[in-house]
Amino acid sequence: MNNRISTLTRAVVLLTAVAVVFFLLLTSGAGAGNEVRPTTVHLVVSGDTLWSIAAHRTPPGEDVRTTVFEIKRMNRLEGSTIHAGQQLVVPLEP
Repeated sequence: MNNRISTLTRAVVLLTAVAVVFFLLLTSGAGAGNEVRPTTVHLVVSGDTLWSIAAHRTPPGEDVRTTVFEIKRMNRLEGSTIHAGQQLVVPLEP
């Protein structure tokens, strides 16, 4: 009987630990730095770069690199190459 209680206790502790880790993983994306910014669609024209687009949409005093990263993430871009005619989801201007 002691062995069964011990096994049951271990199972409960393990399931509780898994549930806590799962909960922490779910809520970790909701912390500071993940603020929601309104977006718009930008039609890429000849001469546009991710940097130039991001520079126009970065609030004063903030790092343009952060906006470049955000645009790449929002559009699932692996690199920095964009093409005229491409539509990109971008943050609204500050």
